[in-house]
Amino acid sequence: MVESLAIVSPFYPPSVGGVERFSRAFAREAAARGVRVNVVTTAAVRTPQTAVEDERINVLRLPAWYVPVAGSSFPIPRAGLGVLREYLDCDVVLAQTRFYPTTLLAAAVASRRGRRICVLDHGSGPLRSGSAFAAASLTYERAVTAALKLFRPEFFGVSAASVAWLEHFGIRGAGEIPNGIAPRAGMPARSAAPRAKTVVFFAGRLLPEKGVRELVAGVELLTGAGRDIELRIAGDGPLSAWLARHAAVHPFVVPLGRLEPEAVAAEMERATLFVNPSNYAEGLPTILLEAGSAALGVVSTPRGGGGELVRDGETGWLVPRGEASSIAAALEDAIARPQEAIRRGAALFALVQSRYTWPAIVGSFLDRFDVRTRDG
Repeated sequence: MVESLAIVSPFYPPSVGGVERFSRAFAREAAARGVRVNVVTTAAVRTPQTAVEDERINVLRLPAWYVPVAGSSFPIPRAGLGVLREYLDCDVVLAQTRFYPTTLLAAAVASRRGRRICVLDHGSGPLRSGSAFAAASLTYERAVTAALKLFRPEFFGVSAASVAWLEHFGIRGAGEIPNGIAPRAGMPARSAAPRAKTVVFFAGRLLPEKGVRELVAGVELLTGAGRDIELRIAGDGPLSAWLARHAAVHPFVVPLGRLEPEAVAAEMERATLFVNPSNYAEGLPTILLEAGSAALGVVSTPRGGGGELVRDGETGWLVPRGEASSIAAALEDAIARPQEAIRRGAALFALVQSRYTWPAIVGSFLDRFDVRTRDG
C-alpha cells in the first residue's frame, strides 16, 4: 500500500497558470484524503526553499535559471539535488509535464530509488505551431522525451487528445488523468426568456492560436446581420493591443483584461454563451470545464480536448475549425434556439460534474495506484 505522493511541477502558486492550478488542486485533494504530499517546483532563489502549505503538503522550491522561450519562461533547475532526493522519496511520483527539465531530473532521481514514476502530458500537439520555432521545439521535444523514456515512467495525458499525441513519440499512453474543477452543489438556473442582448464570453491567453481574431470576426458577421451581441473577452497576451484597437472601432467588443477566478466565475454567470475557438495544442483547458460547471451553452473547436467535452448536438456546438464563418453559424443557431442551448448546457454540466471534479479525478488516481488513504 502507498501512503505518500510527490508532485513535480515546473511552476506552482503563487505563479498563475493551468499546470499550477492542477498541481495545487491535486495536492489538496490528495492531502484531504490522508496522503502525505511533497510538491517539487522551481523559484528564482539562491538556495532551495522548503515550506509547509498545510500539515500534509510540503513544498520544495529549487533554484532555477529562467530562460525566455517564445514569450514564456523555461525553468532549468541549478541546485538542490540533495533535498530533491529527500522530497522524491515517496511511493508514487507524478511529474508534469513531459518536456520540462524538472520532469527529466525527477525521473532520473526517482528511478534510482526504485520509485514509481508517472509523467503527465498537458498538451495535444507541438509546443508552438506556424513558425520556424515549431520545428525546433519538436526536435527538442523528441530529444527530451527519448531521454525520459530511458527511466521507464508510465505516461498519461490529461485528455484522449493528449494520450494520442504521445504516439508521435512512440509512447503508448497508460490512460488519462484529466484536468478538473471543484464540484458544484447544484446546477445554475438558466432562463430561455428572450434577452435584449446576447452576451458571449471568452477567457484565455490572447494568442493567435487561441482563435481570438476569428471569434471577433465571427461575432462581427452576426452583428452586421442585425444580432445584438456583446462579446466579453478576458485575458492578456500578445494580441492585447490588437484587441484594444478593435474594441475602439467596434463597441460590441469588451476587453476585460486578466481576471481573478472569482471575476471569471461572475462573467460565466452573466453570459449567455461561451466560445472556445482555439487551434492551440492544449490538453484539456480548465476554462471549458468552468463553462460546463456554469451550465453555459458552449461553442468549441475539437482542439485541446474540446471534442471530448463538447459533443455536437449533445453537450454543445462543435465546429471543425476556429473559422469566423463556422463560429458565426454555431452562435446563430444557439441564439435562435435558447431552449436547446439550455438543454445542451445542462448535459455538459452533468458530464463535467460526473467525470471532471477533483474528488473524482484524485479518487480514481489513488485507486489505480493502490494508495492507502485515511478514508480507505
